[in-house]
Amino acid sequence: MIDESMPLEWMIHDVKITPANAINDANKWQDVDADTDSYTISQCRVDSNKGLTSITEGTAGTVTAIQGTYTLYIDAKHSFPLDKIPNNGDLVEWSDGYSDFSASVQAVSSLYSDNGINHWEVTLQ
Repeated sequence: MIDESMPLEWMIHDVKITPANAINDANKWQDVDADTDSYTISQCRVDSNKGLTSITEGTAGTVTAIQGTYTLYIDAKHSFPLDKIPNNGDLVEWSDGYSDFSASVQAVSSLYSDNGINHWEVTLQ
């Protein structure tokens, strides 16, 4: 049998997921905390779909900013927990060790192998 899971050494991120309905509820009611419904998915991967772009800001120098969308990979073998997969509109937050990022879920795709679900690809923007 072939192991079709993503290599564990690729799974370098932990992401915090805040459901869209928790964010909406927190915006409507001042005493509701969106973090109450948040959860973390460990051992996954977030990749940028576009490279870094240099933007010149006046005479102060150059600022490097990430442009575009990201893909969150949740592996069926290594990532955990798998009982909650993000939905459209959910907020995803992660760090690369230097910077903190956040993006909204735009689409979720389940990718299958002969053995069932191999991984999920979550489009973030």
